[in-house]
Amino acid sequence: MHIFIDESGSFVQTDQPNSFSADVACVMSEKNVAVAEAALRRYKKRAGRRPGEEVKASATTEENYFSFLDDLGNWDGFITAVISDGAMQGDIAHHKEQQAKKIDQYVPVMVYDEGKAMIAKVAADVRQLSNQNYVELHCRAQLAWGVVRRATLYYSQRAPKTLGAFRWEFDAKDVQKNHFESTLADLVGVLSQTYSIRKPLIRLRGADYSHFDRFAADDRDASWFPRPKDADADNVVMNGKLFHEHMEFVDSKASPGVQIADLVANGLTRCLKGRFSNNDTAAALLGRLMIREPGGVPSLEFVRFDGDGEERSLDKTVARRVKIMDRNGKSMIAHRPTAQSK
Repeated sequence: MHIFIDESGSFVQTDQPNSFSADVACVMSEKNVAVAEAALRRYKKRAGRRPGEEVKASATTEENYFSFLDDLGNWDGFITAVISDGAMQGDIAHHKEQQAKKIDQYVPVMVYDEGKAMIAKVAADVRQLSNQNYVELHCRAQLAWGVVRRATLYYSQRAPKTLGAFRWEFDAKDVQKNHFESTLADLVGVLSQTYSIRKPLIRLRGADYSHFDRFAADDRDASWFPRPKDADADNVVMNGKLFHEHMEFVDSKASPGVQIADLVANGLTRCLKGRFSNNDTAAALLGRLMIREPGGVPSLEFVRFDGDGEERSLDKTVARRVKIMDRNGKSMIAHRPTAQSK
């Protein structure tokens, strides 16, 4: 499977309400890459641009953009997204330091000096992140686990061979891998491991997970980062191959898939902020690209760091658009076997 990831927004903390930033993953099987790329080419053609050009959503009409979303809705893939509202974050600096301290605790656990030095470096790298990069780090790691969690359930019913490889393409922020990207590459598996305890994989009785089994190898305890003590062995994917076997940071100009992720991310934040002339139509078209989990789980994930303990919720207009997306999402379940968490 191919996973193309890009973001929209700056992830900066602010007092302005509804300051949404989004990390978006476009997930598709090998055979559907061509379908998605064809939709992108038609979008560029309608905009009067060449196939090799990168055309941002702001550079074309709303009508053309809606046609692109409608066209993309004919694929057999899906998008998933993690959203941050810069006006609803808590004490990011405190959260960052606590995360670094948790990593520090594993230094004495490591047997060899090389392992101790590696863990200490990861903790130092976390501390060196800006607050906005730290927020995006968590959004991307949570997004990565959301991809695994949804893709295993979705494709185990429809195209099980798709689960045999996870090919991650992240939009590169620079020509050389920068500090943020290096830290993300080091920590995505570790943070995803934490998320997997809170939101474990869902196993569907009768679905085919045989192609995914190689990511749950018997040697997963040999991982460089120890297994959490409260982890259920059947629910936590420890094998680093899941993320690191095929992980690239690419120039979006050379990746049609990342361009698609960029267009979807831009439209998503624009819709949440109410900046289309018809935001309900945008929400419905974006929702068609999402999948509905069993149990009424919302299609979008919103991230907030603990702060003053005050309860905050989406304003009514934003919440209504999110509900429109949920209503228009396609069903996660292809048939009727009983879903169960292992």
